[in-house]
Formats: sequence, C-alpha cells, structure tokens
Amino acid sequence: MENENVFRLSEKFYKKQPDSGIDLSKVLDASDENSFGFEKLQETKPGVWEHEEMPGLLILNKCLAPETQLDIVKCILERQLSDSRNKSNLSPFYELPHGEKNLWTMYKNGEDNVAIPPTGSSKPVTVKNLMEKKLRWITFGEQYNWTTRVYPDPATAPPFPEKLGHLTEELVHKATEFKDWKAEAAIVNFYSPRDTLSGHVDDAEDDLTLPLLSMSIGLDCIYLLGTETRKDVPKAIRLHSGDAVIMTGLSRKAYHAVPKIIPNTAPSYLQLKDEAVWNQWIQTKRVNFNIRQVRV
Repeated sequence: MENENVFRLSEKFYKKQPDSGIDLSKVLDASDENSFGFEKLQETKPGVWEHEEMPGLLILNKCLAPETQLDIVKCILERQLSDSRNKSNLSPFYELPHGEKNLWTMYKNGEDNVAIPPTGSSKPVTVKNLMEKKLRWITFGEQYNWTTRVYPDPATAPPFPEKLGHLTEELVHKATEFKDWKAEAAIVNFYSPRDTLSGHVDDAEDDLTLPLLSMSIGLDCIYLLGTETRKDVPKAIRLHSGDAVIMTGLSRKAYHAVPKIIPNTAPSYLQLKDEAVWNQWIQTKRVNFNIRQVRV
C-alpha cells in the first residue's frame, strides 16, 4: 500500500510483545556478537560502532561506567528536579515543591503519601504516584516549549549542569568530527515498563547537521531507527544501561521511537547498600538523556 505507515507497524509489533519472551530475532545488540546484523557493525573509532545499514547512527555500548550512571541520575533527582526553572511534564498541573524539600527528597524520606495539590480543579496526587508513575520528563539547560515547538530566549535558561556538560561533550568530541559541539539543552525521559515513545523526528534545533546524543540508564529498551519517511522499515536496536547513541548525518533527521521497555533488566550495580527507596525506584525505570546543541 503506497501510503502505509510501515514504521508504525514495527512500533506496534514490539509494543505488543510480552514482557517475557520478547522476539529479539531481528534486534541488533552491540553487546552480543550473535545478535541480528552484528556482522554489519564497523568500529569507526575506538569504542564507536556504526552499522552499514544505519549510516550516521553511532553506537557506544557500555561507554558509561557504573559510578557515572549513578552520579548523573542522582544529579537529576537531587538537584535538577529541585530547581523550579527546569520544566517537567508535571509543572503545568501541580504545585510542585522545590528547593531542599522537593519531590525526590520527600519520596526518599518516607513522605511518599503526602498529597501534592493541583494547579487547577483536579484532585491532589501523592508524592509516590508522581515519582513512580506520572513523572515522564524534565528539561534542563535551554527549556524547550512543547506547545510552540521552539526554544525560548537562551538568556532566560538555567545553566546546563557543568559536570554533565563536560561528560557529554567529551563523548561527542571523541566519537565524531564535531569538536566544537556544545551541550546546551537536555530532555530526560523516565520510562516505566509498558511506557513507549512514538516515532518522531527531533527538528527544533537551528542546525540539524549537529549531533544529538542519547544515553540510557536502568532498564533495557528496544530502540527503532528509520529514515526520513515513515514508509521504510526501521532497524531495531537493544540498548542497555550505560549505552549511548549519537545521531549524525542521515540518522539525525530520521524517525525514531522506543516501543518497548524490557522489565527486570536493570543491572545489579545500580543497587546501593542502605538505599532501599532508590533501589526500588531504579529497578523499574529507564532514564534516558537526550542532549543537543541548540544554537549555531
């Protein structure tokens, strides 16, 4: 059928897969030499892999050390979530606590049943419900406006976290030819099992030749990468905790999606002694960092 949305069919296929026994027969895993299409991976630079049928998509498997993964997720929960300048999907709907007593600290300290009031006429929601189910994304650095699909005046943006900025810039500089790439904006997605992200193209930045960096922590996922049209069959890739992909070249304007989160795959090194709340939370989440340069 000429106008058939082939990309969407692939999304539906993986979305409908059972949590146990997922069909991985056509899923590339850069950590598994027996996975589908592994023989078509080429190492373009040390630790950087590119698939011959996915030009421009750079795979950096296990590039984030365990301590780095813990550090950057805790940075988001303990510092960025407490800053009222950083917008989240919850911001328009709830009177969120900020500063030292924020959602994460309340959740961690056993105040999970405290009700957070809404900004409108809907019912209050507990801290537990917000942290475990409703928190889907937060932005920091330049704050993307999802309604107008633009980045506001950069002078009004909170600063990009310095340590995370250095880390991500180093990854991009080493893996690509873009030695001046800057981390200016980030969208961090929090996925639970059965959450998905529909096919889309990231096209709000000034220069779409500049790389987009995506880092995964927590649960594994199935990531789909297509082309600039939904009519082409996308490639499926399994991403693990500590993996990163960098979208450059043709892949930068390609449709991509996350149709499946794989439960019970969070690595044991993310579990911490005497931090039961953290341990429970992280073993049911995939935290994904999407970082880009906005300006030229």
